[in-house]
Amino acid sequence: MKLLRLISFATMSLAAASSVSIPVAGASSPRQAHTASAPSSRYSVVQPAVFAPGLQNASPYDYFLDVSCAAPGDCTAVGQFFAADDDNQAMTQTSTNGVWAPAQPANFGDDFPTPYRNGAFTSVSCTSRGNCTAVGYTGNLAIAQTLTNGVWGHVVVIPFSSSILRSPDGPNDHLYSISCSSPGNCTAAGDYGNENGYDVPMTAQMIGGVWGPATPGLFPSNYDLSPNASYTKISCASAGNCTAAGSYYRWPTGMETYLSTSTAGAWSTAVVVPNFQMMSLSCSGPGSCTASGHTTDSNGGTIAATVSSTNGIWGSLDVLELPYPNSALTSVDCTAPGSCTAVGYYDDADWHSTPVMETSVGGVWLTPVIGVTVTEGSSSGAGGADCILSNRSAERIFELSPSSDSSLSSIRGVSGSSSGEQQHGHEHEHGKAGGAGKAAPPPSELQVSCVRPPLATSPPLPA
Repeated sequence: MKLLRLISFATMSLAAASSVSIPVAGASSPRQAHTASAPSSRYSVVQPAVFAPGLQNASPYDYFLDVSCAAPGDCTAVGQFFAADDDNQAMTQTSTNGVWAPAQPANFGDDFPTPYRNGAFTSVSCTSRGNCTAVGYTGNLAIAQTLTNGVWGHVVVIPFSSSILRSPDGPNDHLYSISCSSPGNCTAAGDYGNENGYDVPMTAQMIGGVWGPATPGLFPSNYDLSPNASYTKISCASAGNCTAAGSYYRWPTGMETYLSTSTAGAWSTAVVVPNFQMMSLSCSGPGSCTASGHTTDSNGGTIAATVSSTNGIWGSLDVLELPYPNSALTSVDCTAPGSCTAVGYYDDADWHSTPVMETSVGGVWLTPVIGVTVTEGSSSGAGGADCILSNRSAERIFELSPSSDSSLSSIRGVSGSSSGEQQHGHEHEHGKAGGAGKAAPPPSELQVSCVRPPLATSPPLPA
């Protein structure tokens, strides 16, 4: 039985709710990357990624990790494919007017500094039709590749200043998330290997199409990040105005989340939120951001929670009150300061996972909507939907149909199939040259993307 599994939907920004394109991956063997498009609010049949002859391995193991849409039907998906030469290579696939072109491997120029091709594109951000930037890693190098007017440039390596002390064993760098405010103006986040061989959070900014050197994260002097930490999410409200975040397990106190904000390209010292696992991040204005995820109670159960910033100042945790333990808000999308939609799940008394949605208006979270009915179907709700929700566990893509009071009136299954089977603990790790594989941050169970006004743009910052 073929099982369809959604890999990522976190960074999609919808210009209209009537047309989106979703990458999914086949979980059966062999695994193949898939897409599905939705012209006129109706999802098409999922189709496998198509490669030029001789590129794909005879035993495919391919998947998408992220997708970004600049306009209805104009999307780019990124991920990894198993190539004919037995390397796991980064790939992109782009749709124009809802038609997907063949998937393409990363475009390495003749001057690329290493022959290694093992790697993946882990994140992509598109600002207009034919203008996107993808990031990830190849071998142990953090990389980026930019699509300009529909043409992919060569892969570039993120540079480092000579003042940054690096691992004596050579580079060990990765980018996991990117947010672009206009073509050629983006900020990416990830990690690099320091002089002690530990992973350290970093960001890198592209201005006018040129990447500047990586910037290590700034942390309080008494904060110990060893042995390994990373920025796994970034969201930019405009050029140079971004927030990067990651989570770190500290024994014996548990998970902590650190959030750093840049203003006009200058990064602040990270704010540390104890007992919080960040799973998603969304910024709608400079210094106005919300992170969603979960906290942990005294019994070890997870409780859905959010934390928000106003004018760059982070508040305290907002904990979602549900009748049962084990819940999380796995994705959040904010369309304006204080106006966000977060989705996730909670486990009921019988340990059945149930979708949950929470909406904030004017910075105040409303009563969560839980226990909603999930129905199969292929058409949108009346008047279209304000948000699109993906559910990885149920192997479905859902459409949220809000009522006038900003609460959820229905969730409607619009694509995919459900076999009742689950796959846990078998995520493929991206191969890295010179060492063991390092997995990209796993996608969330539930993810949401909402209709929003065009992203605020600012003139490029001076170099």
